Amino acid sequence: MKKKTEVQRWLESARLLEESIRCDLDDLAAYRSSAEKRTAMLSLTGGATATGERTMEDAVIGIVLQKEKIREKLARLEALEQEMMSIFGRLADPAQRQLMTLRYVKERSWLYIAEKLNISRATVYRLHEAALREVEKLYEEERSARGKGGTASG
Repeated sequence: MKKKTEVQRWLESARLLEESIRCDLDDLAAYRSSAEKRTAMLSLTGGATATGERTMEDAVIGIVLQKEKIREKLARLEALEQEMMSIFGRLADPAQRQLMTLRYVKERSWLYIAEKLNISRATVYRLHEAALREVEKLYEEERSARGKGGTASG
């Protein structure tokens, strides 16, 4: 198996960040469910017990913290996708631009991309390899222009 390049890891980072956000959204739903159960329990008992108050407080704090975590990740994802679109927009070949956008920003399958571009999957793979080489050059140019600590490094 080929070792992933820095650019491949960078491109994959958007997908991984989206997966992380989905997990965080599941956790948020669990906190909300817990808060709803606590609310129902408190209304049935006619008031809070010391234990009920604490678990309700924990659920509310969990909701607030989880929302903040999700907002931060969404902001990182938006910046990452903007950076990708900036680099993809500099590709000379329109088919390469469309392929890279569909694959890495829209997260479409190889089959979907082949159908959308009206080419075979084998051609999609070849076009992707060529696009990836170009993106690597553009990525390195961007990093050099920003200095080694630029946003293109993640």
